[in-house]
Amino acid sequence: MVDYIYMFHMPVFVFVSGYFGKSERSHSFPAIIKLIFLYFIFNSIMGLLYGFTSLLSPMYSYWYLLALIAWRLTAHHIAKFKEIQLILLVTSLFVGFYPSIDNSFAAARIIGFYPFYMA
Repeated sequence: MVDYIYMFHMPVFVFVSGYFGKSERSHSFPAIIKLIFLYFIFNSIMGLLYGFTSLLSPMYSYWYLLALIAWRLTAHHIAKFKEIQLILLVTSLFVGFYPSIDNSFAAARIIGFYPFYMA
């Protein structure tokens, strides 16, 4: 049962975040600064408790804050392209098979879940 939930829980969560992240207020400068502040505070606390690898490599589920920052900064700009959903889908599939894109800046997850955010 848990395996079935893990198949769709993050795509659905990202989709809902994208749905509620469409407002002008969500990608305003103060909102982005708050997300950056939260990421550095909580990721630093976890890094101090469990040992830093890098401040730019998120620990545990704090990759999602980095992803929200990236998505909110870029979504309203790339939404202007006509076939962006198809481009994002192809890009996310390519990233999934490309081993050089790792967890630095949570890049693989940010790109992989981007189609769900834009949907």
